[in-house]
Amino acid sequence: MPSIRILTTRLDRPSKQRIARCFADSVRELLAVPTVEVFFQEYNTLYVNGEELDGGFVTLQLEGPDRPRETLARLCRTLCDNYRAISSDLGCQVSFVYHVNDGGHVGINGVLLANRPSGPSGGISQTS
Repeated sequence: MPSIRILTTRLDRPSKQRIARCFADSVRELLAVPTVEVFFQEYNTLYVNGEELDGGFVTLQLEGPDRPRETLARLCRTLCDNYRAISSDLGCQVSFVYHVNDGGHVGINGVLLANRPSGPSGGISQTS
C-alpha cells in the first residue's frame, strides 16, 4: 500500500484534512492503487547546516509501486502544486521523493511480502 509522509511546519486540522484527501485521491488515480496512507510529521523550525531556514519548506516522501518516470513526474507536479494551493503558501519550496517498494522490501507482521505463501491469508496470521 502506498504511503505519503509529509514533513512540514505546523498546519491546522482543516488544511491537513484537505491535503490528505487531495493527496490520497491523486495517488489512487495516478498509481492505480486502492488505498493510500497519509502521515504528517510537523516541525517548528527547520535548520540547514545549523542555520534556521526562513520561508516555507516541505518534503513529500512517498513509497509505492514501481511506475514509469512520466507517471511519477505527473504525480510530483500534481502533489507539489496542490500542497501550495491548499496551504496558501504559493512560494513554499516543496521537495518530492519517491521510493519504490516491492515485496522484497515490505513486510507485514515479520514476514516479507515476497516470502509469504500464496492463498487467501497470504500465510499471515491476524494475531501474530
